[in-house]
Amino acid sequence: MGVGADSLDRTRRNRWALPLLGKELLELAARPRTYFVRVLYALLLYGCFAYFYWNDYAGRADVLGTGRDLFTPLTWLQFAGILLFLPPMMCAAITTEKERGTLELLLLTDLTPWQLVVQKYLSRLVPMLTFLLLGLPLMGVAYTLGGVDSSDFGVAVAQLGLTCVFVGAVALACSAYSQTPLEALLRFYIIGALLSFGWSAIIQVLAPASATTAALFTGLFALIALRRARKFLLTRLAVPRRSFVGRQFRGVSRFTRDARRILQRLFGEPLDDA
Repeated sequence: MGVGADSLDRTRRNRWALPLLGKELLELAARPRTYFVRVLYALLLYGCFAYFYWNDYAGRADVLGTGRDLFTPLTWLQFAGILLFLPPMMCAAITTEKERGTLELLLLTDLTPWQLVVQKYLSRLVPMLTFLLLGLPLMGVAYTLGGVDSSDFGVAVAQLGLTCVFVGAVALACSAYSQTPLEALLRFYIIGALLSFGWSAIIQVLAPASATTAALFTGLFALIALRRARKFLLTRLAVPRRSFVGRQFRGVSRFTRDARRILQRLFGEPLDDA
């Protein structure tokens, strides 16, 4: 009886231990590329901020109350950073396991597909949130200049966080569907970027009006994307690897061939290759 109770308690503890999340964060922390990307993000963000500050405030004496002129472009820079840096990190989360042949081993562990998807999702979302923290000092500078109140600051932080949640979920679904990181990234920027840009515009409208409504909608759509990622994780596991770019070129070739056949039927004679 005691052995069974101990085993049950151990199972419950392991359920909340998040072992894959800890492993992924440790591996990311040990990679020099992680710090290179973080430094690159900081250089781009602070460099653009310095450019805006120099153009708008160089030689000016009446700077009080003009913080919004810096705060708005800084927020949009953070949005661009999310769409530029988060998808490559998230698209490699599952496809890397497929390339190494370790995804099947992960599915043989005690982790359920849902736990695997959620922990992979969090392992890339946490580093992106640390990237966004680099912008807090710059937001503080804009806040001290005046013209920006605490509600604007809170809305901007909420918008950035919700965009991370949504973009990350869509990118992870692309990673679960694809066989290589490049294929997943191309698929995200072709399909997912349209959804992300549209959702960012919706967040811009919903968050100032009702942060709760925006959070609920974002959570709902992110959950739908994660459910698709879980489904693709199982149904696309045994799909043979094929070149995504090659398939697109073959599709263009088929379209050209069909167009030539139609033109030949219309004109009644073969067309010259020239």
